[in-house]
Amino acid sequence: MICLAWLGAMSIAAFAAYGIDKRKAVRGSRRISERTLLTMSLAGGAFGGLAAMTALRHKTRHKYFWAVN
Repeated sequence: MICLAWLGAMSIAAFAAYGIDKRKAVRGSRRISERTLLTMSLAGGAFGGLAAMTALRHKTRHKYFWAVN
């Protein structure tokens, strides 16, 4: 049960981080590092990262993001 809660929380956090990074990319402001986004995905937020990649069309050209998510 705790594991599912962790995965859910990390997926929500990863989705939010990808969304914030996408917004910052459009505005041209300082971005969230790719290392941080990948680490969030590896720490249990892969589902949220993948959902954000497809829904927001963000980081889809980077093969290593597809491999991690």
